[in-house]
Amino acid sequence: MRKIIKTVLILSIVGVFIVGGIFVQAQPNTQTIVSKERSFLEGFASIQEIRKVGEDHQVIVELEEGGEQLALIVTPKTILMNNETGMPDSVSNLKVGDRIYTYYSPIMTKSIPPQSVAFSILTHIPKDASPAHYVKVKEVIRLNDGSIQVLDETGNYLIRILPDTCILDFKTNQKLTPEDIKEGTELFAWFDFMTLSIPAQATARHVVVL
Repeated sequence: MRKIIKTVLILSIVGVFIVGGIFVQAQPNTQTIVSKERSFLEGFASIQEIRKVGEDHQVIVELEEGGEQLALIVTPKTILMNNETGMPDSVSNLKVGDRIYTYYSPIMTKSIPPQSVAFSILTHIPKDASPAHYVKVKEVIRLNDGSIQVLDETGNYLIRILPDTCILDFKTNQKLTPEDIKEGTELFAWFDFMTLSIPAQATARHVVVL
């Protein structure tokens, strides 16, 4: 059963543990409760149906975790992004059968299927791909080598962004630098490994600033 608990975050990041080490490889298909402070859910899903409802769209999906159906409400404010490139995507490009990764509200209707507003939908997610991770920056630690470490709003993740990390603006596709990332910045970060420390630490290989 999908765990729908107010202010509980479900993250799909835990995968293959390295025996004797401290790293975990980011892999799909595993959902784990890791926080009680965020107010969205997330997970892999496959598109079953797409409906136009006024200015919005209703995207019926089947969640990979539990196999339950969910009606995602896609509004003009929903962020649609190509997970492979970090570029904006469009609801018009969505097709039945597509595999996506979505961040959505835990507040749902009691209809069948339940309806929830989609905060973001990541497209182009093959089976072996890991999704970009949403981060709202709580604190920025600037290091002497020009890199930064950003602590997410829950204090659970500390992500290092190097001076040569590809950082792009989502709307303009302009190249940014670590100096452009400040407290309150919202971004997506791609990384392959995360330590098992508290907070968990990772080095981003690609960042898109919203």
